[in-house]
Amino acid sequence: MRFLKICSNNKRQKLSLWSYQAILLICLASMLTACEPGGTGMDDKEVIASYGEIPLYREEMDYFLPRWENPADSARLAQIFIEDWMKAQAIAERASNEIGDLEEEVSYKRNDFERRLIEFKFAQYLIATQLDTVISEQEIRNYYLKQPDKFISQAVYYSHFFVKTEVNNPSREVSWMRSDTREQIDALAEWSQKEAVEFKLDSSFVTQTAISSVLEGSRLNISYLRLNNVYTFTQREEDQNYFVMFKLLEEVKEGELMPLGMCREIIRDILLNQRKNRLVQATETDLLKNAKASGKVKIVGAAE
Repeated sequence: MRFLKICSNNKRQKLSLWSYQAILLICLASMLTACEPGGTGMDDKEVIASYGEIPLYREEMDYFLPRWENPADSARLAQIFIEDWMKAQAIAERASNEIGDLEEEVSYKRNDFERRLIEFKFAQYLIATQLDTVISEQEIRNYYLKQPDKFISQAVYYSHFFVKTEVNNPSREVSWMRSDTREQIDALAEWSQKEAVEFKLDSSFVTQTAISSVLEGSRLNISYLRLNNVYTFTQREEDQNYFVMFKLLEEVKEGELMPLGMCREIIRDILLNQRKNRLVQATETDLLKNAKASGKVKIVGAAE
């Protein structure tokens, strides 16, 4: 059998992907059952370390460690994992010798952990294979109208158009920004893709801090700007002048109901989570109901 040497001169790091409580629980279970008769069915597996008679198999470590292209990273993480495993085995050995009724407690917790892990993995499977993820616009709108108190703004938000370009005073493009037609805004967006150094031509909302950044260098004050007016000014950065056009579309004040557009993705996530819960709960209820109907479930005594 080939054993991996542990190098003590590397700086030790914690594996964020590994729960130390989980590894300790597993090691306790391994320690307490190490002397039980019968084979493990893993005699043909590659052993990379051992603690007393308890082996650590390569496939167990590979399951928990991410795969890295850099061999040095893989070796370092393997060393860290094995050190954690050995420390947990040493703790488990002493704990099993000194703590009374530990075997029974670990057995109960291991069984409970196993049940909960299976439930969690089954819920993930149901969501991945059976969940309808399409949330209609009507469902979103209905939730928004029925739950207005959930969508009260806690700050001031603005929706705006903004184009920053090296082209000096592009009058045609300024007229496009003044327009309310989708065609001309689309034309401005296409032009901005080629000529603008920065631009925003969607209806999303931003904070007052973001607006102040856009207006930096101008004499414009957001408090005095009129909605749907186009403002133009020059920004100078280092040795370069930029022409800026700006249009304030909408303002949402603190304490006001936020527009549906601001809440759409939040509502979509809420409704999707509700569907997930209903799917899992309904499936679990049906499974238990069918198990009882088939006679698989038997209660032989009442809990005290």
